[in-house]
This record gives sequence, C-alpha cells and structure tokens, in this order.
Amino acid sequence: GPGPDARIVHIDGAFDLFHAGNVE
Repeated sequence: GPGPDARIVHIDGAFDLFHAGNVE
C-alpha cells in the first residue's frame, strides 16, 4: 500500500495549493 512517500506528496500538493492561493 501507499507509504510515507504518498503522504509527503499529498501534503506537498496541499501546501502548494495553499501557497498559490495566498500569493494571488
């Protein structure tokens, strides 16, 4: 099943969306 890597990618994606929304 999905390991820690999957969680890191998910967190990174969520942070990216949050950062993008903050910048705009």
